[in-house]
Amino acid sequence: MKALVLIIFLLFSSFSYASFQSSKTENWNAIANDITSKTARIIQQERGLCLIGTGGGAGIEGHLRKLNMSFVHNGELSMEEGRELVVYCVQEYLEAINGNEKIRPHLVHYPFTPRDVEIAIFIHRQDGRQAPIGFLSVVAGLYGQISYSINQPGPKTLKKVHQETYEEAVQLVKRHPVKSQEKLAFLLGHVGRG
Repeated sequence: MKALVLIIFLLFSSFSYASFQSSKTENWNAIANDITSKTARIIQQERGLCLIGTGGGAGIEGHLRKLNMSFVHNGELSMEEGRELVVYCVQEYLEAINGNEKIRPHLVHYPFTPRDVEIAIFIHRQDGRQAPIGFLSVVAGLYGQISYSINQPGPKTLKKVHQETYEEAVQLVKRHPVKSQEKLAFLLGHVGRG
């Protein structure tokens, strides 16, 4: 009889714990989705990027360890313009995450850093077709690194042409900001390069 009571207690406890863990994940998932949605709207309004994907991941004990967003930009970008966009997106996302007190207890650590968010910007032509061969096609901030890839012919269509740390990218943006007229033009999608 004692064994049966013990088994029932253990089963109830394990179901309760699993249910508790699931509700914790659902709780941070809803908060993270809200943060991501609001940040994506700001980025679209401020920079004209269109959100095409989101994600995240849980780590130890179900704590949130990573959040990510992917965007499309219509119109060619230089490496400098792409750098500025990725730095802007990472900063906006980090400010939103770290500024939200409800998500903090669910983060694997606080504050979140550039290593904890992923931003990918896929660059298309104005008409929505993929960037031409030899032109910047993807700028991505992953694991605290910014990488730049171009389209190339052949089965492996993307080629990484440059990589730098997030900190290096921030310093470059501060030292060499895109000229305001050029910035305005590319944000409005009116830059033509051949």
